[in-house]
Amino acid sequence: MQIHVQGVAASVSDSTTGSRSRLGSASEIASASRSASGRILAGTSSVHPSVRSSRRAASASEEDWGVIGCTESDGTLEECRLDGRAGRMANLGVSLPGLEMPNPLMLASGIQGGNAAALHRVAATACGGLVSKSIGPEPREMYPGPVCVEAADGVVLNAMGLPNPGADAFAELLQAETFSKPLLVSIFGGDAEEYALVAQKLVAAGAGSLELNLSCPHQKPGSRALIIGQQPELIQEVVSAVRDAVDVPLYAKLSPNTTNIVDDATAAFKGGADGLSLINTISALEVDPHVGRPVIGNLLCGMSGPAVRPVAQRKVAEISLAMQRGELPDAPILGIGGITTALDVARFIQLGASAVQIGSALIWEDAAVFDRIHDELVEFMETQGYADLDAMKGIALDSLEGLS
Repeated sequence: MQIHVQGVAASVSDSTTGSRSRLGSASEIASASRSASGRILAGTSSVHPSVRSSRRAASASEEDWGVIGCTESDGTLEECRLDGRAGRMANLGVSLPGLEMPNPLMLASGIQGGNAAALHRVAATACGGLVSKSIGPEPREMYPGPVCVEAADGVVLNAMGLPNPGADAFAELLQAETFSKPLLVSIFGGDAEEYALVAQKLVAAGAGSLELNLSCPHQKPGSRALIIGQQPELIQEVVSAVRDAVDVPLYAKLSPNTTNIVDDATAAFKGGADGLSLINTISALEVDPHVGRPVIGNLLCGMSGPAVRPVAQRKVAEISLAMQRGELPDAPILGIGGITTALDVARFIQLGASAVQIGSALIWEDAAVFDRIHDELVEFMETQGYADLDAMKGIALDSLEGLS
């Protein structure tokens, strides 16, 4: 068991192979098609059928052809000669309400987003966008430690206590600073009125879009001691209050700790949300048997890290399928949960996400993780033959059609 200090690098295991490594060159990826199942692999057998159908007839040797980026009318990439004629790099650009980003890789809330220096530092990497720490009506200190523990491979537990400088101080930061990447400002409050107050202060200071962290205890009597995000009626109340207070795009961040996340999304859209962020951390608890007490200072905690990724993907798929069925409006999804490689990014995009947020991966690689994943994603898309993100968005949902 390891206790992590933010920004300290360490090794991390890949959930498939037991080791962490870069995606590899195009030739390495192609040769990996002969490896064990469980990976998204390049090579003829793993390329999406729409890509294979668009390729040139095999009139040249393998040495003469390679994926460089010739655009086909169906949005895929056609193989072009290695000399680069008519070639271009895959387009990673993302255009969402309030977020015009060069790529879909965003800093997740709660990780290095609480002050100007940290935000500028991350913005200087190959990330596409930033999400601030969740900002509340008043300053809050961090809970007594330990606040972040790696309880097992891929299992990160934390209970920070929503530490933040408060709305007034963060409003001053927004007025004083200009960031090189789009900033989605995360906010929270104890009730709808507090959310609206925080939103008004930060939008007046320059916030161009807001993420509503709905995984907060509700202080109104009769709330059944549940977080706001576990009660659809309160989700709608909070989103509606913020919608009435400000005129910027709103992303509702949903909790996985709920009976039906589609019901929660429905409530968010009824309140006026423009998009969704999911998932927040999973409720968790770990005990140190040597001392007979929980390992986290706050006792109860949230779980993140690579181990939660399949859960997050399931929730994203449930929302995407509901959108396909017309049960929810078609709106952007920001996928969150255990993303550490470009293959993870591709998985979320193929399940319908428009962009992703990366958080716990910074524990092991710090902000440089964005540079690695960006380069991997470019290589993956070119090897697989995707001209842009739309070319692979939602393709994994085809096999899930008909599921309720």
